[in-house]
Amino acid sequence: MNLDITPIEAINDELRLIDSFLSRESGDDVNTMCEYGEKCSQYIVRTGKLLADAKFHYNVKIKSDIITMLEQIAKRTPHATAKTVNEILEGICSEERYIADYADRMNRAATHRTEWMRTLISKEKTLANTTRGGF
Repeated sequence: MNLDITPIEAINDELRLIDSFLSRESGDDVNTMCEYGEKCSQYIVRTGKLLADAKFHYNVKIKSDIITMLEQIAKRTPHATAKTVNEILEGICSEERYIADYADRMNRAATHRTEWMRTLISKEKTLANTTRGGF
């Protein structure tokens, strides 16, 4: 299976660019709002892919480190609890987990911004139809 997974560093860089876009004002003009909303819709798709890729990296990291880590724990602390093991794994995979969480937040932010643009555009259309006789 050919998975075309985005490298972890590229995911982080792209998420920063998306975050910068989503953090800016959308403008007051209906056309600008439409363009902004369209870009947000594209970012919903892209951040969904980046989230899946980040989770892939996270899972690969866990799989690659889990056996080594379990062997080390068994030698040092043979009676370690499952909670302890999970906390150690989370610490080992903290960067991958952070990027997956960041991608999830950007995906949700893009979704919310798209809905907000839809609301504002709908409001503008209603105002235009009632006060100015249409666009």
